[in-house]
Amino acid sequence: MESLKLAFETIVSPFNGFKKLREKKTFWPAFLLTVIVSTGAIAYYSFNVDFKYVVTQQLERSGKMDNIPKKQMDKIIDMQAKTGKYFMTGGAVIGSFIYLLIISLYLFTMAKIFTSDLSFKDAMVIAGNSYFVFFISSLILLIILFITDFRTSSLQDLMPSTLAYYFSFENAGRKLYTLFSKIDVFSLWFVSLLGIGFHIFTEESLVKSMLTVFVPYILLIGFAVLMV
Repeated sequence: MESLKLAFETIVSPFNGFKKLREKKTFWPAFLLTVIVSTGAIAYYSFNVDFKYVVTQQLERSGKMDNIPKKQMDKIIDMQAKTGKYFMTGGAVIGSFIYLLIISLYLFTMAKIFTSDLSFKDAMVIAGNSYFVFFISSLILLIILFITDFRTSSLQDLMPSTLAYYFSFENAGRKLYTLFSKIDVFSLWFVSLLGIGFHIFTEESLVKSMLTVFVPYILLIGFAVLMV
């Protein structure tokens, strides 16, 4: 319970929370709870949504349907509709752990470049507790799923935390809609926590720490927009 209290304090009062975490160095309970709840939300969505309709909608938005023959496209849609629910649920679990390792490795590497004292476990403490913001977003998603008819809705159209929620794909266009879908309140919150945690653990300046995490975040968004 103490670990969960620290994780909650970290997301609402990050400077105090991360200072305490420098001593406690705990993250697994909060991280695993987040994985369980987020996977539950994804599983509930994926096993109840009209996957064939959603996949077709996503392929139309991506422009891929214009370049692939109809018969081949129908096979792709049918296959994704049959297997997508399992891959989506499994991906929520596996993806969370990969996410934790990649971000921890990045923070650890940047600390070494800055010649700061940060162990890999410390990096995991920062990443694992920052990830707790997605416990909040998963709870919100579950509430939305329970009170709405989401069978023909993609996930990004359900969460009001993204800019894409407030714009239609037809009006915004492919690139702008992709940009809007990447600008998410919880992702910004998460990245901000990474910066504060890095600042507290390494004693690097707050500005330097924020740039350390926000520069790659912005670059990844830019790359995603350029690729559509």
